[in-house]
Order: sequence, then structure tokens, then C-alpha cells
Amino acid sequence: MSRHRTSASPSSSKRSAKARRKGRAARTNWIGIGLGGAGILVVALLLLLRTTPRVATEITASQAYEKLRAQSFFLDVRGEADWNAGHIPGSVVIPLDELAGRLGDVPADREIVVVCTIGKRSKDGARMLVEAGFWPVACLGGGLREWVAAGYPLEKATP
Repeated sequence: MSRHRTSASPSSSKRSAKARRKGRAARTNWIGIGLGGAGILVVALLLLLRTTPRVATEITASQAYEKLRAQSFFLDVRGEADWNAGHIPGSVVIPLDELAGRLGDVPADREIVVVCTIGKRSKDGARMLVEAGFWPVACLGGGLREWVAAGYPLEKATP
């Protein structure tokens, strides 16, 4: 008894063998495309996550107050005289123009909230901190003007 199939004509056996190879190739290509597509998707997601720059979050006065109660580090980037006139309780002053040289004075193990008078310098300071590797970092949108308008406390420096 023969293990090989016999067909009516040699040309039909060639076609069937060719069709079988084509079918196998189609299945292989489909699997390859499927796996390759998933691989490409995973690589694209990893690149997106890796290359998406971190950006400081702009928060409201009420969100900042909650962060103050949660012991976040408050960094005031205004000048010393402005800070002395009134600042968020517990905040630390490092003027924006000194921040790059004083990054060692900023804790790396706490969330940082950057504040200024109206919010412009705090965005610049927050960006500088994020670029230096600090995370998470937020800045108070609207600055101390919004803080005071929302009724939150300020304290003055003691002479």
C-alpha cells in the first residue's frame, strides 16, 4: 500500500501542491503580519511614553491648598522682598534667577508646588525643575492673586 496519493493528472497534482504551499504561505504571512503589527504597536507605545515630555501641572488655588495640607513642598520663586511682604505658610523662597544654582535646596522626595504673583514665573520655575528631573511638579495658576482671591491665608516674614 502506497502512502502517496495519486491524482488523475500530473498537472492537477502540481496545482494542488502549489495551492497547498500558497495556503501555508498565506497563513504564515497572516500570522507574521498579526505578530508584527502587535510588535509595532508595542514599540510605538513605548516610544510615545518615552518621548512624551513631562510637563508641570497647572493647578487651582483650592487644589494647591489641598497639596499644602498634604505636606507638598511649596517653592516661591518671587524675590525676597515680595516673599517677606506675604507668602503661603511654610513656603520656601528661591528667586527664579537663583533656582538653577540652588536645585540642591529643593527636595527630590516630595511633590513640589511652584508659586509666584500671577503665575508666569512659577511656570518657568516648574519647567526648570521638571527639566532637572524633579517630579511631580505643579504650578499655581493665577499665582498668589488667585490664592488670596480664594480666601486662603498668607503670612508675613518676621523681622
